[in-house]
Amino acid sequence: MREKWRPEHQRRRMVNWRLVKKATRIEMLQERRVLEQELQHHVMEVRVKLDGMHVGSKGDAYHQSLVECAALTSENTALREALERQTSIKARLQRETDEFLEQLRPVDSPLLPPTLSSHNKAARCVQLPKNESSFYFTPFTKVEYDAILSRNEFADSPPCTATIGKILGWTVHYSPLTPTAPGGSLTARARFTRRLRCSLNESWGILPRLGKKLWPVLVTPRSWGLTQTGDTFCQVLQDFSQNGHVMVCNLPGEVSLRYLVLARHRRQTRSDGKREDTYTMTIGDSQANTRNRDVEGSSDDIQWVLEGGIGSRSLRWTNQPSMSSSTSGLDA
Repeated sequence: MREKWRPEHQRRRMVNWRLVKKATRIEMLQERRVLEQELQHHVMEVRVKLDGMHVGSKGDAYHQSLVECAALTSENTALREALERQTSIKARLQRETDEFLEQLRPVDSPLLPPTLSSHNKAARCVQLPKNESSFYFTPFTKVEYDAILSRNEFADSPPCTATIGKILGWTVHYSPLTPTAPGGSLTARARFTRRLRCSLNESWGILPRLGKKLWPVLVTPRSWGLTQTGDTFCQVLQDFSQNGHVMVCNLPGEVSLRYLVLARHRRQTRSDGKREDTYTMTIGDSQANTRNRDVEGSSDDIQWVLEGGIGSRSLRWTNQPSMSSSTSGLDA
């Protein structure tokens, strides 16, 4: 009987101890609030007195500085507690929002909207971070991928270029505005060249292994860095090889810019026997993805960019321990 009584007695004793501790903590918090109110009241009274008197001695000045210091300390403590409460509330709301959206839009859900499933069963939902709007993506065929990259005119040197100067060590060759197609939008093309003291093998070991966040951004809004700021996000959607990808890039803002980019890195030997590395990135689209966007409908906070590209070529001269690098592209 005694053995059964001891655990129950211990449990009751711990419950009473917790209740006493909780009551003591509440009493201390109440006492702290009363003392803070008294301190604020005292500070206000002293401030009123000091405002109406002239500091005539070092003692008065010292007393005034102590009062000001106490007031600032009290205000600082109150502001810190308010910020901590605000941060805690914001974090909890963000966490609950993310959990709610995750329940509404599961990442691995195989279900498609009826309008999409009726015409394109290969489309899949792509989720983006930070609550950016999702979209449906249909993988490119190998024929589409190769065709878009093969007709990428931005990787070639633009015609009728004029050397206009240097910027950050790069020589700038500029081409006049030209339409991308009859009746299409005007584009400005430029070519940047520079001689690098680096072997092609060294560049091969560095450039292809850079993180996707360090890759060039093909589109930059006019307000970038002013009213529109944030981290760009790139996500690989499809792999054709170790160095061939289809990605989606998103630039956040009040109106987020988004585009599909086809990227490829190739090493080949030219007819003169010199090795050549070519890095190509171009904005691409397909009929299936165009239909996906038409079915989903337009959005006021998303703008899809359908033109743009960049090509970078590095050449290694066999008779010198260096290579020349050139980059050509456009601002659509």
